[in-house]
Amino acid sequence: EDGQIYMWGANQNKECGSDEEYVLSPNKIEKTGELISTLGNSILIKDNENNYWRWGKISNDESSSEPICLNQINGFSIDKIINNGVFIIVQDTEGKIWLWGQNSYGQCGNGTTDYVYNPICLNDKFTVDKIIATGYTNIMQDTEGKIWAWGQNGYGKCGTGTTTNVTTPTQINTDTNFRIDKIIIAGDTNIIQDTEGKIWSWGRNNYGQCGTGTTTNV
Repeated sequence: EDGQIYMWGANQNKECGSDEEYVLSPNKIEKTGELISTLGNSILIKDNENNYWRWGKISNDESSSEPICLNQINGFSIDKIINNGVFIIVQDTEGKIWLWGQNSYGQCGNGTTDYVYNPICLNDKFTVDKIIATGYTNIMQDTEGKIWAWGQNGYGKCGTGTTTNVTTPTQINTDTNFRIDKIIIAGDTNIIQDTEGKIWSWGRNNYGQCGTGTTTNV
């Protein structure tokens, strides 16, 4: 009830908050809060002052048994956090996006497919207005109305005109210049309504769900 966290078991990456290889009985973690993620043998919690603390595997070759404050190290104040089970997206109070975790399709947007242990910031590209979709594929609209997509691109769901995975944020509305008002469906098939009431669709279309009159992916 008080947010106290206890951990035990295999501890090769110090995720149990101890330097021992195995923790055979519940170990009380010094920080209290809401458990957010255990991705990649790295533990993430949120305390009651809206600080985010992390321990366990923190880089390719480094682990820590002591909780480290993400806000202090990276200098961001977190507004919202999305933990989708494979990697983490943080939006800070300035609208900047930070990502880390599983990156096999380039979904962290850093131009590689290597696992990302430390938060990377995509603010050199855009300031987020709407988060449309997250997961292996990320689609976001910035404050200027530009739409950016990256990550897994099966069925063409990134909207880049190919099915090649996209490892850096790529603007997809350069020619059409629409601005999103409502998100109707997001996933393998994306359907949105723009600010003029027009409907746009792209991605998987095996049952004609894009409404183009064919079953060819869009």
